[in-house]
Amino acid sequence: MRLIDADKIPYVKSEDGVLEDFVYRYDINALPTVEAAPVVHGRWIWSPKYCKWICSACAGREGECVTPICKWCGARMDLMEGDMT
Repeated sequence: MRLIDADKIPYVKSEDGVLEDFVYRYDINALPTVEAAPVVHGRWIWSPKYCKWICSACAGREGECVTPICKWCGARMDLMEGDMT
């Protein structure tokens, strides 16, 4: 699958100057793609063994301060306890 930049779709003007609501297939194939990555979700889990917070997605360890995003794998820390990772 190719993710395209929809803001750069060249709409076709009819003879009376009105923008038509369709584009040609070759126009879509020529559009630039966007950089996209899958979003990973996780949560911080306290580990008494290491006295640190552990990322549920990658097991990366964090000190006293937990962040909204894991610095090791980029997972968003938006899951609650009991949610699947």
